[in-house]
Amino acid sequence: MPNRLRQLLADMSGKKVLFILPLIILIVLVIVAIIMAVLFMMSNTSGSYRSGYSNTMADYSSESYAPTAAPMMAVNNSYSPVSSKSGSSASIPAADRKIVRSGSIDMLVTKVEDTANNVQAIALKYSGIVEGTNIYNVSSDTKAGSITIRVPNEQFDTVFEAIKALGTKVNREVVSSQDVSAQYVDLEARLKNKKSVESQYVVLLNMAVKVDEIIQVHQYLDSVREEIERLQAQMNYLTRQVSMSTISISLTSEAEVQVFGITWRPLTVVKQSFKNLLSDLTGIVDWLVWFVFALPGILIKIAIFVGIVWVIVKVFVKAFRKFRKNTPPIQG
Repeated sequence: MPNRLRQLLADMSGKKVLFILPLIILIVLVIVAIIMAVLFMMSNTSGSYRSGYSNTMADYSSESYAPTAAPMMAVNNSYSPVSSKSGSSASIPAADRKIVRSGSIDMLVTKVEDTANNVQAIALKYSGIVEGTNIYNVSSDTKAGSITIRVPNEQFDTVFEAIKALGTKVNREVVSSQDVSAQYVDLEARLKNKKSVESQYVVLLNMAVKVDEIIQVHQYLDSVREEIERLQAQMNYLTRQVSMSTISISLTSEAEVQVFGITWRPLTVVKQSFKNLLSDLTGIVDWLVWFVFALPGILIKIAIFVGIVWVIVKVFVKAFRKFRKNTPPIQG
């Protein structure tokens, strides 16, 4: 039996070596691919964990645990501040939230004056007001302007889209929302407390007999009433901001060039081309930055791969040579 096995191995080292060697290389490549896949999966799992942890910490830090900062006012010892929990946005029902919305539009128009008049008409149509208008000359044949309007909050989206339709091209649009519910609730609680203190001072004033007592209570009462007026003014301001949304519009017109009866705006084409150029350049720079910082990792992975392949091939070649050396030649 040992002689037959030795003879079989000798045959393999002879005629079949051209078949076995590629098979060995293929097996080596499969093993290396499995190792690289495992390393890649481990790196992805580690990155996902770090990303998930970072997102969790960001969500935690963004929650409204602290009360909304309100202007500090002098209060007497009878005032009890509202807890941050009662004034947080999370405890306020969605239907009772106070949201301040605002928007801005930067667009290209045919005629600035006509567009400004149309914006004013849209604002008045939806029960809004015009806060200010400014139109000026950029050059001899180019004008620009800005207009600010305020419209009811429930009409914000309708008015915003109607204004966008007036331009030939919208260069930029921004819509933002700010939740002031916690600030409103805090002011409301402060105002309620101050009115309670006011009523107590009124009772003390009616009970006071001495002149110095009456004067002292009057001073405290005037101070509390002043704070009540300030808090009420802040609440009224927030109420107006919530009920009426602000939209700021920037208008720009460009000189038209008539070429064989076709309207051509060369400056618009130049601006758009320059914008596309900047976008392409930023994309290239971003890729270069990524490549520079990722290059060490790529080189390390390639080095590991080549090193593993080299070690495995060297071991197999060494074993194969040793095997051929120890195998006796075939006896004819």
